[in-house]
Amino acid sequence: MPYKDPNSPAAKASDKRKHKKYLDTHGGYAAVTKDYLSRHPDALRNAYYKHEHGISVVDFEAQIVKQNNLCPIGNHPFGPRGRRGDSPCQDHDHESGQNRLILCRNHNVALGLFNDSVEDMQQGILYLQSFEKHIGELPCRTHLPSDAKLLEFSN
Repeated sequence: MPYKDPNSPAAKASDKRKHKKYLDTHGGYAAVTKDYLSRHPDALRNAYYKHEHGISVVDFEAQIVKQNNLCPIGNHPFGPRGRRGDSPCQDHDHESGQNRLILCRNHNVALGLFNDSVEDMQQGILYLQSFEKHIGELPCRTHLPSDAKLLEFSN
């Protein structure tokens, strides 16, 4: 018999019993969730993008199309969705939370490891260039005396 007031203690107790019976007959929360996700495979992915980046999977895929399916740093095509190095990954500013472009996972992780520091990345570039052109000359600050000047390389 339906209750007139859905917030009454009797109605709440009835709902609780029905919910418990449903979970008992369907294998608990894990089984219900697993069943739902098997029928709706994009639900978890969509929830992740909404929670982490404030966008839907449709918005994410639309941005990839706008970028011609290319990583803007390496100018190479994205691989399949997932956790591979060439998979597309939403880049964002960790301080403001603002989304930037879609990068391949490898380049997105690299920016994160440099803490989005342009200065640190420039030092990394100088370091790599020193080994391309001048083996053994390290422009890295940690290997120079405090009064030494950094080497400047021109292309």
